[in-house]
Amino acid sequence: MLYLLLAIVSFVSMSHMFKWGDKHNVPKGNLLFINYAVAALLTFAQGYDQFHTNYSPSFYGLASVTGFMFAFNFVLFFISIQRIGISISNSIIRIAISIPTLASIFIYKEHLSIYSGLGLGLTVLALPLATPKAQKGITQKLNHSWWFAVVLFLFFGVGDFNFKIFSEEFKEASPQNFLIWVFLIATFCTALLALKERQKITLKDILFGVGLGLLNIAASYFMLLALKIIPGHLAYPIHGIGCIMVSAVSGVLIWKEKLTKRQYLFLIFAIAACVLLNLDHL
Repeated sequence: MLYLLLAIVSFVSMSHMFKWGDKHNVPKGNLLFINYAVAALLTFAQGYDQFHTNYSPSFYGLASVTGFMFAFNFVLFFISIQRIGISISNSIIRIAISIPTLASIFIYKEHLSIYSGLGLGLTVLALPLATPKAQKGITQKLNHSWWFAVVLFLFFGVGDFNFKIFSEEFKEASPQNFLIWVFLIATFCTALLALKERQKITLKDILFGVGLGLLNIAASYFMLLALKIIPGHLAYPIHGIGCIMVSAVSGVLIWKEKLTKRQYLFLIFAIAACVLLNLDHL
């Protein structure tokens, strides 16, 4: 259970690192580039002996698309934290598992149980509650923040489904090698973003970027260790619910985030949806 707790804390801490970076005016291009460069180097160091393995073009195509989505999703995540806060952003990412769940049913003919159906339905009901209701007198930025909730949900969900495609279509391929290519592509994409912003990389940028990269690796590493001890059908729902709860509490305590009644209701729906989407395996 300790490894699972560390995985939850590492994942939630990434969102706080985004928030701190924003508060200290760290350019998001520099932050994301250094983050993925660190992740790529550490992943390569762990599996460099498999790097030259030859796979089909579709393998590298999927890795490239996934790497691009990793980079794009982190940009969305950064913006979402600015607009709708840590607790809601992390909760949206957790319930995005409904997309790979639904896609697995239609593409890989997996069985839709009554619990999964209820979880998917609850996700649809929950998502509109993620952001405050548009009102007169508030900024245009906040009025349109619900778009980020929807886009964040869709892209993180599709990104998660890429791993399902990998596990189904490339059963003989090394997950380590896949991640190396994913992080390399993400590094390349965020390098282009950093070049576009034309912001000089400072020591502050490096410190924040390395910290984010280490948390990125730690979140995956501790989850893998947890899965060796705790069955996946328990680990995943606990991880999802834990991330939602820790995000909500830490967002309020550290950043004094103020949630509306709609958003509190969203958190309740998000937790219920996470449980229902994993209930078949409990």
